[in-house]
Amino acid sequence: MTPLRQTMTDLMTFRQFSPKTHTAYLNIATRLALYYDRSPEQITIGEIKHWLIQTSNERCWSASTTHLAINALKFLYHQVLEYPSDFIDIPLPKRPQKSPEFLTKNEVYHLLSHADNLRKLTLLSVCYGCGLRVSEVVTLNQDSIDTEHMFLKIVQSKGKKDRNIPLSMTLLNLLRRYWQVWQPHYYFFCSYQQKKPISISSAQKIFTQTKKT
Repeated sequence: MTPLRQTMTDLMTFRQFSPKTHTAYLNIATRLALYYDRSPEQITIGEIKHWLIQTSNERCWSASTTHLAINALKFLYHQVLEYPSDFIDIPLPKRPQKSPEFLTKNEVYHLLSHADNLRKLTLLSVCYGCGLRVSEVVTLNQDSIDTEHMFLKIVQSKGKKDRNIPLSMTLLNLLRRYWQVWQPHYYFFCSYQQKKPISISSAQKIFTQTKKT
């Protein structure tokens, strides 16, 4: 591992970046260096822009991928190499705006009535009954329920903020029943290895499949 790569890795660890961000940022830095066969310290801003445009067009990058690449470059040059804060002056492309999908009460009722097992019913009921994001649903665990105050404790939600969600007795009883039947290790909606929560894509698949029935 080169000293620059080690410094970048150490700083990302200190900043508590996710493993996924670690991999993505290092991949961008590596691709840039390989393209010019030079260390990033020896690459000019003009060359960086050329590489970014060329690679983005060739690989048909989405706006999200381009955002990630630019943020990786800003981190590398501004935070790791400590170049002036305006060195990477590349504007972020606009993301396509997608309207969230809202279900009516009848649609939610239809969805829940077509959940073909207790696990799907519980996941979807908690999601819509408490208005949770899918990332919050999959990480619900035995410490999330406060029966004394009747709420769900959502820790480090979007923006790394904690929040408490009112919990009805109906949902509490459903969660208790699910826990007794499924007997998860710690997370309510765990993988079949019983050690980690299911992925967000798995939860989304449950919604999609149930909606189609």
